[in-house]
Amino acid sequence: MSAFTVELDNQPGELARLCEDMADSGGGLLLCAATHRDSGVVAFLADDEAAAQAVLDAAGIGYQLRPAVTVMVANQPGAGAAAFGSSPTPA
Repeated sequence: MSAFTVELDNQPGELARLCEDMADSGGGLLLCAATHRDSGVVAFLADDEAAAQAVLDAAGIGYQLRPAVTVMVANQPGAGAAAFGSSPTPA
């Protein structure tokens, strides 16, 4: 599995344009977006990575693709710490 990162201008409609382009691929996305001043970054996982790459390439949208791991954890305090923390060494 890989995560896509896309840099966009912090302008109304830019995230919508990306999502509309990606909707044409027919696959689902799990995304997170953040902005700071004049730019923004969208990170997402795509159900169909090859289709997502084809859509981004056709739309002329630059992206980076990085290895990713997904882990389901309970929605409760400390779940992430327990899942990603190191085990204590025995005394």
